Amino acid sequence: INAEYMGGHDASDSHPYFRPEMVDPPLTELGRQQAACLQARARKLNPELIVVSPLSRAAKTALVAFDHLVSGTSPSVPFVAREEVREQIGAHTCDKRRGIVEIKKDFPVIDFSGIEDDTDDTVWTKERETKLSMAQRSHAFLLWLRTRTEREIVVATHSSFLLATMQVVLQCEDEDSASWFQTGEMRSLELTFEDRKA
Repeated sequence: INAEYMGGHDASDSHPYFRPEMVDPPLTELGRQQAACLQARARKLNPELIVVSPLSRAAKTALVAFDHLVSGTSPSVPFVAREEVREQIGAHTCDKRRGIVEIKKDFPVIDFSGIEDDTDDTVWTKERETKLSMAQRSHAFLLWLRTRTEREIVVATHSSFLLATMQVVLQCEDEDSASWFQTGEMRSLELTFEDRKA
């Protein structure tokens, strides 16, 4: 599988992580500009599937970067939200997901049917998710990805999730692949799945 991973969107030192009014904030103007900078590269790709985090900033990043694949409310390739690829869960209000019914209104072209919990974010807690838990989510996502028939897939997610994926779950052949994703960065990876013998 050829996977395009997009990470980070408009992070800044002044981000109000804990303010209660900042549940699932939208992508800012800076974030939109960074996503627009990915458009030329995105047009050279031929994704068969685009997977997005159910958080607004990642979903919007994908829609801006791959705007050429969306016409009105019917994308030419599926855009699918997966709970597994969301940001590190807990403590930071900005990483709390809104209810799916509400999110669907903002992103009608994205298929949220794979997220069973239609209500507010039931997995978010006041405690920050452990790196191990995030790596387990990443592993679960990769197992799902392995079942897909598409060969070129874009994943629009978050830098901390990508770091856990690249450093804990995947066996990367070079250090650059496993390094922190910068804001608005997109990398191409070829994933090969191997069954390990006991």
